Amino acid sequence: MSDDQGQTPNSNDPYLYVDKFNDKLVKFDMHALTAMFVEYSDDDGETWSAPFPVEGYYAPQDHQSIASMPHSNAIVGDVVYVYCINTGSPALGAQCSRSLDGGHSWDPQRIGYPTESFGNQCSGLHGHVAGGSDGSIYRGNPSCEGPAVYASHDGGYTWSEHTITTEVGMQQGWHSHEVAVAVDEGGNVHATWISTDMMPWYSYSRDQGLSWSTPIMVGAPGVKETGFPTVFAGDEGRVVLGYIGEMNDCGDTDNTTGDYCGWGGYMAIMTDSFADAPLITSVVVNLPGDPLDITSDCGNVRCGGFGDFIDVELDDEGRPWIALAHNAAGTGEAVIGTLMTGPSLYGEFTQLPELPVGGNSTLKM
Repeated sequence: MSDDQGQTPNSNDPYLYVDKFNDKLVKFDMHALTAMFVEYSDDDGETWSAPFPVEGYYAPQDHQSIASMPHSNAIVGDVVYVYCINTGSPALGAQCSRSLDGGHSWDPQRIGYPTESFGNQCSGLHGHVAGGSDGSIYRGNPSCEGPAVYASHDGGYTWSEHTITTEVGMQQGWHSHEVAVAVDEGGNVHATWISTDMMPWYSYSRDQGLSWSTPIMVGAPGVKETGFPTVFAGDEGRVVLGYIGEMNDCGDTDNTTGDYCGWGGYMAIMTDSFADAPLITSVVVNLPGDPLDITSDCGNVRCGGFGDFIDVELDDEGRPWIALAHNAAGTGEAVIGTLMTGPSLYGEFTQLPELPVGGNSTLKM
């Protein structure tokens, strides 16, 4: 962006959302944990709207996330935008707001959970919000009973709470808030979290979060510890999950024996997650001898800047991509990975065109 387009001059925590329902880019900026601004672009980022302020009455304003969904409440265009932030207070929980006019004006923030639960939340942090084509929007966040998803079906105005399971808990520490959620094209909801065994678990709902499948562990074979889960969904039952994983702690292995150690970026791909025993294809973005980081407890701290700055997405042809921010020693690196080939997660169940081998030769900088 150029300096003369009216954008906010700086951002403590920039967040970019691709609105798949109307092909907009939406940028959500946070300033000094107190002020929030939303901007959008209709031309792939060539030009941007003026920044539109959002209303907030709690401080800090942090961990912002924004999404959209088609809804009859929209008065400009056909989508409603909803954002949620955390307040840093478990009692206050998440606060959310909506825009009915394309992001120009925003309702005052409201609690992002059932009103009867006011002051009785167990986590002030939350995962990213995700909108579905059926007009529903969801937010991953632990309830006081376990990993949970919060749902709104009236355009982000009121919310309900749905605990996924009380049997597979959540690992404490950084992952105590990390319930990631996605909605597929059929309106089915998919969720993932890190449990007390430090492994990624997955469950789905086919009735807007009212009931959930028996959770399954989706970590790659040989991986002993994981962190910072994320998820994206394509057509019905086609899902990609992302996380960082470690096979061996580098401080506990002898590399002369051929043991691999350190942390890698993983994708777990399912083409029929509703099957009784779904096939899970695990892909790691780095070679075994080239770890992304060797910090011992990378899964439970923001080692190298990874943390929750990790995401998975699908491109237009249904190819899954994973992105990780790696800022070891201030290098500011971005690690991007995908499949050379594999099944499309959108459209007809076809093989994706083959891409060339990645690695240092493909670096753009």
